Amino acid sequence: MFLGGLLIKLWILKMEEDLEKENCVCCDEQTQVKKNENVNNRNFYIEGVGQLCSECFFNVHKNFAS
Repeated sequence: MFLGGLLIKLWILKMEEDLEKENCVCCDEQTQVKKNENVNNRNFYIEGVGQLCSECFFNVHKNFAS
């Protein structure tokens, strides 16, 4: 029973960690960026828009660069 309880606790911790991550403002997919991460330290963040996943970031950049 101890191992089962430990596995459940680890699963709950993982779920809580996932809830602390930002979603992409374009596609709503979860990113690897934690919600409490300073925007100055984030990858794929656009000021005035928000957090994007890498795929959406490069698609947006490609469309504006053309």
